[in-house]
Amino acid sequence: GVVTTIGNPVASELDPFSDETSKLWGATEAQVRIRNLCILAGDAAQIVSDHLAADSVTHVCVNFPEPPQTTRNAECEEAESQLHLLTPAFFRSVHAVLASKGRLTVWSDNLGYMRSLARTIGELREEGPTLFRCCAQEEHTVEERICGVAVYRGVPGPDC
Repeated sequence: GVVTTIGNPVASELDPFSDETSKLWGATEAQVRIRNLCILAGDAAQIVSDHLAADSVTHVCVNFPEPPQTTRNAECEEAESQLHLLTPAFFRSVHAVLASKGRLTVWSDNLGYMRSLARTIGELREEGPTLFRCCAQEEHTVEERICGVAVYRGVPGPDC
């Protein structure tokens, strides 16, 4: 999974030898004028929980995450994977590093997985009223609400 912050950008890729990390590194070398970018290759869950300060991140974008592996025709909730990034513990860590009015955006073309993630986040919101409040996205259509979490359809705007 990829974690990106805006303001003081940080990029984290689960596989340090992946094409995405190489592309980020190559883009950074080409854009040497960028002074507020740090690329961290490693386990995004560990980087968020152990290396980012509380209230220091304005926006976390998770781009096309891999759902946990399932057996054929099984739902995401039934999957088990030690490598699955988007767990309740990870979302708690993300919430801890988000600044006031910070945002979490997850992009995916897998509606079933998005429903599963919305349910996970919705269940976490029961732990406290300020844990991941939904923000209005007037230019997008709400596909559905799951446990109070809106799942939108469409292309995210430029601020995502």
